[in-house]
Parts: sequence; structure tokens; C-alpha cells
Amino acid sequence: MQILEYQMLDARNLLCCTTKLDSDNLTETLLEIDEVLTSNGVSKSDTTMYLSFSGDEAPIIHMYLALKKKVKTIKDPFWLKERLFLVQAVKGRHEGELDSLKESFSKIMQYLNAHQLSPITPFCCKVLAGLEDPTNTKDMIADIYIGVNGNIL
Repeated sequence: MQILEYQMLDARNLLCCTTKLDSDNLTETLLEIDEVLTSNGVSKSDTTMYLSFSGDEAPIIHMYLALKKKVKTIKDPFWLKERLFLVQAVKGRHEGELDSLKESFSKIMQYLNAHQLSPITPFCCKVLAGLEDPTNTKDMIADIYIGVNGNIL
């Protein structure tokens, strides 16, 4: 895996929600997202999906969809966020199943440890391909970002 330093991630006009990292919850959430987008006249091609991860025991995914146009009607469990912004981030690329993301996270953490870099954000993924079909989490390509502290003592 190629890992790059000094990367930036900037996303705006975000439709957001949170779900558990299991296939049933994720599929249900992706279907709800499709419904919200359709009811607001937004096509999936007008969005970019970002995933942020928290929790070790029962991982939680925070999903952010950058929309090219404003959404009018939002219902729970969704909300809007103006911006997601990381600077001084380390970036690696994951290709494969959503379930194998932990392996890619582990490789990036090994890189951070080897280069004495301190993470200050959770992992955040920009989904480049995959997850278009809510039932298919196998063919995914995502750039993984993690913000690091630029100060070294």
C-alpha cells in the first residue's frame, strides 16, 4: 500500500447519518439515503460518499454525502453539515471488501508508528467506487485519510 503524507481532504454541503458497521444496518442506511436523495431530486452521481469510523468493540460509521445541490427536506436520523476538512493528513488506498478495511487501517497505523506520527482524527474514507448497490460491500475503492499532529517534540 502506498502511503502519502501532507494530504488534504475537503468536503462541503454534507448529508450526514450514523450507523453500525454490520451488513444489515449498513444496507438499511444506504437504502434510506437513496430515499432521501430521490425525494430531494438528487442523483447518486451528484454525490461523493465519505465514511468516518469510531469505536473498537462495535464500530460505528459516520456517513457523509457531499451533495452538488442543496437538500430541502431532511428527516431523522439525517442532518446537514457544512464542511469536513482535514489538513496534514496521511492517505492510503483501500481496494476490496468493506469488511477488510481494518487491515488497511492497521497498515496505516504501522506507518504512523514507524514515522513517529501521532493521529489526531479518526479514519475518514473517501469512497471512490463501490457501495452504489446497498447489498454489495465487496467491491470498494476508498482513499483512507487520518489527520496527524504536525508538531514533533
